[in-house]
Amino acid sequence: MRLLRDFPTAVVLVADRGGIVVGVATGHVFPSIHSSVPAAWLTTLVVDRDTTKAGIGRLLVGAIEDWARPHGAVRISVASGKHRDGAHAFYERLGYERTGVRLTRRLP
Repeated sequence: MRLLRDFPTAVVLVADRGGIVVGVATGHVFPSIHSSVPAAWLTTLVVDRDTTKAGIGRLLVGAIEDWARPHGAVRISVASGKHRDGAHAFYERLGYERTGVRLTRRLP
């Protein structure tokens, strides 16, 4: 099994309050064939329900963006389930735009 720590262009960030984990975010930077600079993806953002509206999600997203810049990324993307209207609104408030459609297929 490969863990995120095995990938030099991946990061896991954790937010805590008094030693209690209240949020986690992961990010990846990778080369892209359609761009001369690497692309970044915010691949996970989870915030404890009891701490929503406290700015933790915003801080974690900003920290992933700050991590991605020195790794050469000039843009960052995030995918979110189509039923997650609240998450979509959150990302749009942070300046993220709807730029495409993600299609997924489970591999047998």
